[in-house]
Amino acid sequence: MMIGENCYYKVHNVTMKALWIVIFFVAGFGIKSLAQMNYWQPVNEMNYVVTSLYNDSIDDVLYAGGWFGRVDGKSIYGIAKWNGSEWDSLGKGLDYHFDLEYAGCNVWAICRYQDKLYVGGNFQTAGDLFANCIATWDGLKWDTLPFKFNGSVQDIIVHDEKLFVCGTFDSVGSIEANGVVMFDGITWTSLGLAYDGTDPNEGNVVVGMAFYKDILYLTGYFYDVNGYQHNMMRWDGISWSYMSPDIMGGFAFTWAMNVYNDMLVVSGSFSTQQGNADNNIQAWDGTTWHAMGGGTGTIPGWANGSINNLFVYEDKLYAVGPFKSAGGIPADHIAIWDGNNWCGLGSQFNNNIKAAAFYHDTLYIGGAFSTISADTIKYIAKWSGGNFVDTCSMPVGIPEITQSNFSFSVYPNPANDQLYLSIFSAYPEKKLVTITDLMGTNMLKESLDNGDSAIDISSLPIGVYFLELKTYEGRSVRKFVKQ
Repeated sequence: MMIGENCYYKVHNVTMKALWIVIFFVAGFGIKSLAQMNYWQPVNEMNYVVTSLYNDSIDDVLYAGGWFGRVDGKSIYGIAKWNGSEWDSLGKGLDYHFDLEYAGCNVWAICRYQDKLYVGGNFQTAGDLFANCIATWDGLKWDTLPFKFNGSVQDIIVHDEKLFVCGTFDSVGSIEANGVVMFDGITWTSLGLAYDGTDPNEGNVVVGMAFYKDILYLTGYFYDVNGYQHNMMRWDGISWSYMSPDIMGGFAFTWAMNVYNDMLVVSGSFSTQQGNADNNIQAWDGTTWHAMGGGTGTIPGWANGSINNLFVYEDKLYAVGPFKSAGGIPADHIAIWDGNNWCGLGSQFNNNIKAAAFYHDTLYIGGAFSTISADTIKYIAKWSGGNFVDTCSMPVGIPEITQSNFSFSVYPNPANDQLYLSIFSAYPEKKLVTITDLMGTNMLKESLDNGDSAIDISSLPIGVYFLELKTYEGRSVRKFVKQ
């Protein structure tokens, strides 16, 4: 829905006088170009950070959870519902008893199961009830579970008519849980996940769940008996195992997952320099990790380019988080992957996007931002730009220009420090290689012989580049990704 076509306009029956008026108006008042226009709109007024969004197709409302305590001037604490025109409360909300301008609670997960809405996070009360991190809403009133979680709830999903809850808790009532439990509508059950670490003050931290090929995958961090931190776990319905190969890196962390194009996409904070397939996002086919167009990146002095949330809508994968680029092209805090390339929306945010969802075929985002492209839009916004995208990367491995009587190929693609060329030419003369970035800046030049040649690209920043090869027979261009 969001990718693939740039907007264009046709003007019919415009008189010369009208045309000159348009030219004068644009030149004199500096009307923004399509790429400069802000297609984000405010969704009324929310006074603080939004941490979660959930489209409830049963009640036909969009739920927003977060740290807010005022919505449209009304006292609405921690969670609100949007019907397309106005916000409303869910009873007294979450942690209302503090009676502060801000609720001060985190709402990380909202999910409908059977006839109730399950809300999880890090809060103390729901309505007038002591909830301790999880509660249910039946459309009229709040209710609590018959036992308490002793830690925060990070994610809630439904699979095969069962509810799965994960978080930082190690017990649920008398149930030893170590970060994940299951509910079949009658009974809450431990899945037998153990904490194998040696530090009694530590525990499993489970931040995300997803089922892929009937296996439950967890993201977060998990310690083995040797004190080594693992970033993922999986459960086949009988036993648990660590991922092999795991997400690599001493400071690596995994966040969100989603199934896209029959692969499990995992995001977080990790890089190819640590031995991973891509940067902050990669795809698992059940056996092997695969790169995704160079992943996401950042700029000096910013965050680490990580991805905090993923969701799929109409054959597109959406990623949000504190990154500044995707696939080597500008993509500020939000990017779209169509299976071959990344696209950015041309917007600039002054702070992070934490959540995203589609409601009535419209993209909504929530987070800590208060301006978008210099316009004041606080904490929640919706997209009005239709199919417009500002910049897209190009599919890896497709020749961009061939105007020659010779052939050559580049490999591997994506590449790390060395890029190899196989050149097939009848002429023994030297070949001139020029590498440029997406802005057309010359990054590297050197001469090559026939046959296989290696180019040192270790000095190039991560991104998408064009390699032009010139010979007596003409010129040809190939595109590659430095990861």
